Amino acid sequence: MKTLLICMSSWAKCFKGNCKVIGFRWAFLASGVIAGCVTVTPPPCQPALPDDATASLLNQWSERCSDLDRLRFKGQIQLEWEDDQDGRQTSHKEQGDMELLLDGASRGSLRITKFGDVKYWLGMTPKRYWEFDLMSDPTRLRVRQPSVNDGGLLTSPELLRMLLSLDPWPEGAKVQQRGSNLHISGTAFDGTFEATVRRSDLRVERVEVDLGDRGQFIGVHRWTTGATTIDNTASARQLAKTIDLHVPDSMIKLQVVTATALSAEALKPLADVWFDLDRIQTHLRPDVVE
Repeated sequence: MKTLLICMSSWAKCFKGNCKVIGFRWAFLASGVIAGCVTVTPPPCQPALPDDATASLLNQWSERCSDLDRLRFKGQIQLEWEDDQDGRQTSHKEQGDMELLLDGASRGSLRITKFGDVKYWLGMTPKRYWEFDLMSDPTRLRVRQPSVNDGGLLTSPELLRMLLSLDPWPEGAKVQQRGSNLHISGTAFDGTFEATVRRSDLRVERVEVDLGDRGQFIGVHRWTTGATTIDNTASARQLAKTIDLHVPDSMIKLQVVTATALSAEALKPLADVWFDLDRIQTHLRPDVVE
């Protein structure tokens, strides 16, 4: 799992001209404290489950992810961040409609619109990462080679998928009982992986990937807001309707309204547009290319 780190980290806090890069910085708050919530100390972990029980749980989870390679999400996205303006820390919040297309661990494309107009579009293929910023003046397109050191979520769709609980848990993961939950731990992206899962139905409540100097990424699955069923899955797999992604200097809130698993045939016409940088550039016509 050493590929790209979802370039969603190179976003840019570019709403309303605040072009401070956040680029889907899916590097998360090291505190582990959810905004507005009180930290609660979880019960201690019990010894690891026996090998056969662990293998059974890992296999059960892998089966739940077996038809989630190609996915399309629609909903809303909200960005919250702080920056320094004239020597004072200022809080910001912006939101828009989002559409996200994931093709396995190698390709991802995220489009953000407001009132039907494209404001930001970023994408990732094995060869290129790009971000269109149509909020800045002049409008810009930034293109670069994908890098695992970007600390962003779309420089590796694989990391974003992990935070959204769409892929199998890391090979060799350890499973422990923690109260009524399961605690999953292992290694991912040359860092550490931890997940809190409700034992009764294997609903993921929290995923944390700690990459050391590259940042800490946390996905909090808020099931109290409801659930969204992923269409076209054999198990009618569900996601929490709201998922908070905490990064070092911002928080990204995804509200998933629809989620659809795609066949290779259904993906192709979408991929011909969503992963074609030249085609998108011809349509959006940014003023500056960097």
